[in-house]
Order: sequence, then C-alpha cells, then structure tokens
Amino acid sequence: MKYLQRLEEYHVKKRDIGFELSELGDLTDLGGELKIFNLEKVATREEANKAKLMSKRNMEKLVLAWGMVQRTTRSDVLEGLQPPSNLKALVIKNPGGSIGPSWLCGNICVNYLKSLHIEGVSWGILPPFGQLMQLEELTLNNIPSTRRFGPNFGGVTQKSFSHLKKVEFVDMPELVEWVGGAHVICFQRLQASENKLISHGYRGALVFDNLDKVEDMSIEEMPHVSLTDLQKLSSLTRLAVKGCESMLFSEVEEGVIFPSVQQLEISDCRLTRNSLTKLLNRFPALTEFHLKFSSFEVGEEAVLQLPSSNLLSYVKIWCCKNLVLPVADGGGLHDLSSLQEVEIRGCGKMFDRWSMVEARTRTSKFFPASLRELNIIDESSIQSMALLTNLTSLTHLTLVNCDNLTVDGFDPLITCSLKELVVYNSPKADDEIHLSVADVLFLQVATRMTKVIPAGGSSFQQLEKLEVDSISAVLVGPICSLLAANLRELGFTYDLWMESFTEEQEEALQLLTSLQCLKFGNCLRLQSLPEGLHCLYTLYELDIIGCPEIMSLPKDGFLASLEHLRIPECSIDLMVQVKELEASNPDLHIRLL
Repeated sequence: MKYLQRLEEYHVKKRDIGFELSELGDLTDLGGELKIFNLEKVATREEANKAKLMSKRNMEKLVLAWGMVQRTTRSDVLEGLQPPSNLKALVIKNPGGSIGPSWLCGNICVNYLKSLHIEGVSWGILPPFGQLMQLEELTLNNIPSTRRFGPNFGGVTQKSFSHLKKVEFVDMPELVEWVGGAHVICFQRLQASENKLISHGYRGALVFDNLDKVEDMSIEEMPHVSLTDLQKLSSLTRLAVKGCESMLFSEVEEGVIFPSVQQLEISDCRLTRNSLTKLLNRFPALTEFHLKFSSFEVGEEAVLQLPSSNLLSYVKIWCCKNLVLPVADGGGLHDLSSLQEVEIRGCGKMFDRWSMVEARTRTSKFFPASLRELNIIDESSIQSMALLTNLTSLTHLTLVNCDNLTVDGFDPLITCSLKELVVYNSPKADDEIHLSVADVLFLQVATRMTKVIPAGGSSFQQLEKLEVDSISAVLVGPICSLLAANLRELGFTYDLWMESFTEEQEEALQLLTSLQCLKFGNCLRLQSLPEGLHCLYTLYELDIIGCPEIMSLPKDGFLASLEHLRIPECSIDLMVQVKELEASNPDLHIRLL
C-alpha cells in the first residue's frame, strides 16, 4: 500500500468501507485524482495534518467533500488539508466554518491551479482569484452572500484571468454584478443559471464588450439581457436560452444580426404568432436549431417559417403544442437544402395544415430531398406518408406513436437507402388494439417490390436495425429474404395480436443469417418464443421485456454464441428455467432487472 499510485476515492471513517484519514499519510506516491469524502468525521487540524496532502507532489486533482449532515464548524480542519503547491485542480464542497484556509484565502500556496470549484461556503473573505494567474476554469456554487464579482473584489485586477476560459455561477441568489478585467476576453464559455445575475435591469453588470471571445453561452431566467447586448459577443457560435422570451422576442433594431451563431437552443419560452419566424431571421448562419417545451397564448397558433438556408442541417422541435408549419410557398422545411436530420416530438399540430389531399397533390414537399434522418414521435397531426415521398436518401426513419398516420401515398423508393427503421404505436388506455402502420407498409412492399423498385435497388436491403409492432408483417419469406444480408437488430414492440409462431414464420426467421440482437417488448399475448432460436448462429443478444404470457424458454435452448439474455419481470416458471440456464452457462450474462 505504501507505494500506491492511484486511489480515486477515500471515505473517512465510513462504516464498512471507511478508513482513518491518517492512513493517507504514508501514500506519498499517490497521483492523478483523489476524492476524499466524509470529512465531517475529522474533528481537528492535527488529525487533518496526518493525511500529509502537501507531500503528494504527483497529485493533479483533489476533491475535499464534507457531508451536509453534521458538517464541521471548525475552520482549522481545512487548514490542515493543504494540498501540494503544484496541484492543477481543486474542489472544496461544504466545509463549514466562517474563515477560508490561509493557503487559499491568504498567502496563496496553490499558484498553479487551472481549475477551482468552491461550493457551499460561508467564508467572510473569498480567495483572491485574480492571483491565480494560471486559472482556466472557475465555478462558484451556493455562496449566498456574494453580491459582486469584479475588479477590486476577490483580488481581481485589470490584469487578472489572462487564461480563464470558463466561469460558472450556480445557486448564488445575491449575485448582481460581474465585471471582468481587461483579460476576461479570453472566456470561451459562460454559464449563468438560476441566479439574479442582472436583477435590476442592465446597468453594466455584464460587460459584454469584454466578452468578445465567448463561443458558448447558456442563459436561464435572465430577462433583462437583450439581443443587442448579446450581439457584442462577436465570437459566439452556440447560444442556449431558457425562459427569456422578453429577451428573444422584444422589438429591436433590424440590424441586430448574429452572423457567427451556428447552434441555437430555445426552451420554456412563450411564443406569439410570428415571433419565432422573426427571431430566426437574425441567425443566418445556423446549422442546428433546437426548440423545446415552448408554450403559446391560449387558442393561438404560432407559425414557424424557417428562412431558406443552405447551412441548416439539424432541426429538433419538442413539445411545442400549438406550433404549425404553413403550406404556402416557403412553408414546411423544403427550402432547407442542406437539412440532414429532423426530430419532431409531441407537438400535436405541426402537420395540421398539410392535409392528406394537399400532401398528395402538391408539387412542393414538406421535407427537402437531402434529409437522411427523420424522427417523428408522439405526433398525431401527421396523417399521410405522402409527406415523405421525395425522401429517397433517408438512412434512418422513426415513426412512433403517430396515431393517425396511414400509408396513403407511400412510395417504396424511400426505403431503398434505409439502415434503421422504427415504426410502432403503443396502446392508449382506451384503445388496446391499435392500427399497425408496419402491417400495411410491409404488405405493400411485399406485393410491389418487383414492380416498383428499379433494378439495382430494393426496399429494405440496406436495413441494419428494424423495430416494429407487427411480428407477422416481418416474418414472411419475401421480406426476410430482403433483410437477410444486413439486418443486425430486430425488435418487436407492442405487438398485441401475436400468440405463437407458425411454421412459415419460423422458417422466415431462419433466413435472417446476419441477426445479432433480437428483442420482444410488450408483446402482451405472446405465449412462446420461436423454437428455432438455437439455429440462429449469429445471435448474441436476446431481450424479452414485458411479455407476461411467455412461460418457458425454447426446448432446444440457445447456441453458445448467445452472450446476453435480458428477461426482467418474468413468470416464476420462466425464472426457474432462466436460473438453470445461468448455472449451466457461466459465460452467459443474464439480466433479470
């Protein structure tokens, strides 16, 4: 133990796993990161001194953590935990006491710190941060008495922070002002969360002119910051805003543009009819746009009309209940010529204006042909697959819980490049038996694949992952023949009809000679597994989840290639068989939880 070089965690006097702090004293070769917990168990500075932390010159990061219960009130314990002078990263959590250690708050002895995290302290005097000339990251968390941070505070001078790249203030309700010195321009990331960073209006509390190197900014509940302020962050490439609609949607000059912002994330904002469209025109260089959990005035639809762009490649829209995309020219997402990935989840009205008839007859399409990944989840407003007819480059398609979706207008050409397809509906409380889109989709492919698909390209031949809610739709000879070459993962989720496998279905399953992972999930009536699983030579993972009627494993068992079996919440009879299988196959990893 004396020559131990790595010890990531050390629990002081904790029952069963704890040790005396003095036992660290002889471990002079310790390096890397050391986390010491339960320091509230240490009563005196003399006891702390015995850890001899100052002598551990190979240590790079030190975490000193006190528990919230029975927290020590003596300041001298932390005084005795002085780290080596060449330490690179220091974290201090909940130490108690009213005075900080002299080696940090007085005559600093850790001048080479690059990262400092201080949390839960009530020190009358904070460390002179400005004297830590190598500091790159600073986090202050739960220091309620701090009101101002800037020149002449905490040792900060106009020459401070020449290397600082990240500063984070968390849970500091009294903080009203941050004014950096001249060198704060080196910041690359600024995060202010759940605090009153500007509590009485913008009066220079954030000196935006000094933040022109900030690249990544997250703002939460800071309504008094304006877009005009943020425009001064000329290097900004990512902006995340939560709950600041007055900042985003207030009237500002037309010239307020963000030419360098590539990623924009907006959440928890109340939108009005055209406010979002106006905002997005200020971000001409966007490559990624995320909109989440944004609400609207009662009864009012909000229109999203994204400006034409050859840069925007990723759009994610979650839980925006009244958001609609217009049908008029420029509506939809069709004019985003570089769009690669779209995710729409739980909005409810997104496709309302694109009725089945319009979608089938219009020459313009909802999505651009460039799209490669499309995920539509919990979206009842999409009614027709005709909206997807031009997406012949799709590699990933997910349609989950799109309750009103039909295959009306479906074109098998969109399946030729697919590598991943997920299509299923989960039952609702009042709708136990639901329509399976996969049933109709695969039936059309099976009957039309020789007539519609041109030579050199067939539906589903590139599929590597497939998850649907109909076993009978997939386990037919023609479909499995198409899937045989590349299908690695096959999942059946919420098949509420299937009870047992026919001979034809067993034979079709054997055609899947590349299958590695097979999953049955929430197939509530399924009473047995396929008997031919022992013939799938490539199968190494089998999941059986939420299938309460399955009472036994296949009588011929599994091949040795099976490495993982997951079967939680199974019947007692099945549990007994699984335990026997586990005893006879020690290399098989079985998960019952």
